[in-house]
Amino acid sequence: MTPTDRMRRARRRLARARALAALLWALAAVLLVIVLAAAADAVISLGARGREVVLPLAGLAALVAALVVFLRGRAADSLGRAALVCVSLAAILAILQPRELLRTAVKAVIGAPPTALGDAREPGIED
Repeated sequence: MTPTDRMRRARRRLARARALAALLWALAAVLLVIVLAAAADAVISLGARGREVVLPLAGLAALVAALVVFLRGRAADSLGRAALVCVSLAAILAILQPRELLRTAVKAVIGAPPTALGDAREPGIED
């Protein structure tokens, strides 16, 4: 598999994640509008016209939320931008060094070095 193929696969995954995020944000917007309308109806009676407007308003909120997520996530459409996202994630992980963070956390919690616990390193990886 060539690097370009890997980037295309990453782009497809980013696009699927963006679609799922848009769906979830739309659902959250619908629920928020309905909960706020129910709360408003409990505090002050909305009346028939106020209740009629809730569902179209919830649909509009869902559409806006999904559109915002799609527009903000359009970086996945470009091969160069998707590569930049992957490189940025790799740089963040290199800076954070998760293995060192795990070792430090184990030392702090247990008080013993990870080697005394059987050091769960992957075979073939040297520090």
